[in-house]
Amino acid sequence: MPLCVSTLTYDANNCNKPFEKNGYLKLISLLIRNKPLILYENLPPLVESVVKSLDPNIPDMRDTVLQTTTNVLHDLVKTFPSIAFHGGSQKLAIGTLEGASIIYDLRTATRWHILEGHTKSVTAVKFSNDGRIIVSCSLEEGIVNIWNLNPGILGMITGSLTNSNKSSGNVVIGNRNGLNGIASTISRTEIGKGIKRGVGFKNSLSSSIKPIKSFSFNLGEDAHLSISSVLDSVYFEWATERTVKLYVEDTIMSFNL
Repeated sequence: MPLCVSTLTYDANNCNKPFEKNGYLKLISLLIRNKPLILYENLPPLVESVVKSLDPNIPDMRDTVLQTTTNVLHDLVKTFPSIAFHGGSQKLAIGTLEGASIIYDLRTATRWHILEGHTKSVTAVKFSNDGRIIVSCSLEEGIVNIWNLNPGILGMITGSLTNSNKSSGNVVIGNRNGLNGIASTISRTEIGKGIKRGVGFKNSLSSSIKPIKSFSFNLGEDAHLSISSVLDSVYFEWATERTVKLYVEDTIMSFNL
């Protein structure tokens, strides 16, 4: 099955016929909805192949697959906590097994930033409501990082100076709730809106952005959840503009900016 998924990803990425590409994307959407576990370890290249289908330098391809691609992105965000979308800025983020988080600009089908701050796989990511902040978590590492995506020069310097300071989040035991409600707020309309102009796909770009805050925590055995448990029970929720909550099964951790 891993070979099947990697082959599908390769074919979707390299297909230059719009209607064939559309078929590959529909198959990816079908797998997301019915067999998400088999895709988990191949999500980064899979997401990149989907984003590349929006390349505005290939308008015939983009126009043909736009609706299907929108549906695939919606399914990815709804299913995997390591993938997040912000409608206002049309940015898509994905955490990788290597510890980096890649942020794409869907309007231009380009990599916008690569955030390197974890040493273990990224379990979950989430944009703030205004899209200026993104939070990432690695359960295996026991770290939550908070990033300012538009820090300016001063912000980058400040982030570099504060990156080594680890703080502790407040852990509150409670019942997990709200996952379906959160997922349902990510609509296909939001994903599809505003991505009809731009320039073509570019190579990877290094980012000098550092976390503005980094929190450590210890969940014991819950830090080693199965993939199915991660998909079912791990997610972020922004409680206020300056407070984000991480839900891991019955544990709720609050982190303040």
